[in-house]
Amino acid sequence: MPRSLPEFDPEYFVQAIEDCAVGVEILTTDGTFLWVNPAFERMSGYTRDECIGRTARELLRSHVHPPEFYEDAMATMHRGETWRAIMTSRRKDGTLFDSEMTGSQARRSSAGPLHLLVLRRDVTEQRRTLRALTEREAPFGLACQVARDGLWDWDIAARRFYASSRWFDLHEQPVRPVDIDWHFEQIHPDDRDAARGALNAHLAGHTSYLDHEHRLLVPSGFRWVQFRGLAERDQGGVAVRIAGSLTDISDRKHAEGELLRVATHDSLTGVPNRANFVLQVEHAIARARRRPGTTATFALLFIDLRRFKQVNDGYGHVVGDALLREVASRVQSTLRAGDTLARLGGDEFAVLLDGVSDATLAHAAAERLERVLARPVEVEGRVLPVSATIGVALGNGSSQVDELVRAADEAMYEARSRGDRGHHLAGPAAGFRSERKAKIAAALGSAMTDGEIRVVYQPIVDIWNGRTRGAEALARWTHPELGPVAPTEFVAIAEASGLGPRLGRHVLDTVAAQVRAWEDTRAVPNSFFVNVNVSARQLLDKPLVDHVLALHETGAVRRGRLGLEITETVLIERPEEVARTMAILRRAGVHFSLDDFGTGYSSLSHMRGFPVQAIKIDRSFVEKAPDDAVTAQIVSGLLQMASALGLLVVAEGVETPAQERTLRHLGFGLAQGYFYGKPVPPTEFSILVERQNQLEPSDAGVIEP
Repeated sequence: MPRSLPEFDPEYFVQAIEDCAVGVEILTTDGTFLWVNPAFERMSGYTRDECIGRTARELLRSHVHPPEFYEDAMATMHRGETWRAIMTSRRKDGTLFDSEMTGSQARRSSAGPLHLLVLRRDVTEQRRTLRALTEREAPFGLACQVARDGLWDWDIAARRFYASSRWFDLHEQPVRPVDIDWHFEQIHPDDRDAARGALNAHLAGHTSYLDHEHRLLVPSGFRWVQFRGLAERDQGGVAVRIAGSLTDISDRKHAEGELLRVATHDSLTGVPNRANFVLQVEHAIARARRRPGTTATFALLFIDLRRFKQVNDGYGHVVGDALLREVASRVQSTLRAGDTLARLGGDEFAVLLDGVSDATLAHAAAERLERVLARPVEVEGRVLPVSATIGVALGNGSSQVDELVRAADEAMYEARSRGDRGHHLAGPAAGFRSERKAKIAAALGSAMTDGEIRVVYQPIVDIWNGRTRGAEALARWTHPELGPVAPTEFVAIAEASGLGPRLGRHVLDTVAAQVRAWEDTRAVPNSFFVNVNVSARQLLDKPLVDHVLALHETGAVRRGRLGLEITETVLIERPEEVARTMAILRRAGVHFSLDDFGTGYSSLSHMRGFPVQAIKIDRSFVEKAPDDAVTAQIVSGLLQMASALGLLVVAEGVETPAQERTLRHLGFGLAQGYFYGKPVPPTEFSILVERQNQLEPSDAGVIEP
């Protein structure tokens, strides 16, 4: 984001972890302390002021471990890998304590200095208990009985195995003599070999300590556990004893699964979303490549509901949403176990049919869908007529995802041109067969030259004072014959016909000129910025990237004014090249926002390799958050994680006071949506900015909590 915008405040992050029970250390690459939290102070006995400027080697090294242990730690983190180990360190008073360590690189931005981030969990008492128990060779004492983790100790040389009662509780079995092999017999068959391999690798000295997550089969079903341990070795390095813990992590795994489901499924209907569907098509192509000699092995069906807009406009979103859920349910009822239904957005659905050997089977499937969707839907006492047009494309191992999706989409338009119902099968060379798309493709070039493609601006607002902080630039086009053409339609056609880079340059030049005009008349504040949407293909187009750089080098755009909005799929396509291009543009002063976050399959941890400064929470989360506690909790978690990574967060699609109240309660700062302003031409936007920036916070659409 622009430099004058509030950056992520490190003090906020410090405050958030002041009470954390895990020790946090930030060090330079040579091991010099830059900052530690109170938990570390309690563990080590050193104050923060005593640590800063001194090295971990100087303060903490116990000489229990060989020099190679510490060298391996630093080398691992310098390679950009995560280092994990159990370390014995020395406190300020000279006593020793044991810590479970996790270390990795940390960098605030691609251009910022590199630091090391180390997390330290005190396991002194746990290891002391285990040592005392094994030395006595007696049953576990009271401390083990009340421990949250199940504790275990395996004397390899003596062939004796001990476990606490909590360890048996996690297996849902009574306490009795068992051996280590008994534990592996209780592991889920799909996880057993990997768990055994992790143990053997540690015993052989290939890993610093044992850490493996797997499922345990128990009488009530199964539970996820984390299996940890550290081996004791003789002078020859041979493991003679290993002790560790077993922790129930089922709740965490359930939460991770729920977040993954939210990221890969449509929040309204529960079926896979667009990104998930594209991934399934890629898998289908890969499977087909392993079955040579077949002309077609799967089919894509694109479904477009007719008259849905009239239902949505006439009866409201509640009725429209109920209709979409019923459509998804009906389509799902006709599919086989291996088929995939997805919602692509709006009233468009797609189906992937596997095992389709010829067009006859695809036609039969489309006809079944036509029949099931032709029945009226009753919602809140209203009988709503439903019909659909379906485009069909056949695929095999030589198919390309983009071409296949385009063929099914064009077949759907062909079916629509023939009437309200029916389906159409794409031919072997679909291309631009539909008359509508052919007209759009033919007129695009002159539309840019003649100024028909204009840019409108939607405000991005500070929800606490109602002032406009920036805008999203959106291209609009009214075709002389076809009327308004949706941006998703003409942008896709532009890219397919090779006009994508030219369209991108046209929008960027228009935005640059408009921002300069606003600057000359002082219509916008100094911190004002404008975001422009770019696709993966545009971002990887060198002439277009050079054009953006030239705008900055010539002064047509000031540093910090221009931002590029990308979608999650951009980070997945050729990630190394994307990261390099983003880094180049970032150094020139361009900031990046990740649009529609939560609707694809990237994660915040995945984004750490890309110079992204902001994420935009998808409107589907904002819409549900006021009335759905689970959605509100997910949004709150995304906000906290993003803030911890130094990312700004913008809420998209805010339309009601209730949604704004919820966002304020959750701690959001920036938002956009019809509640603050629709996309408007530059003149109207200037008036809107002037009005909003003159209002007091209570007059600017801000609802007090």
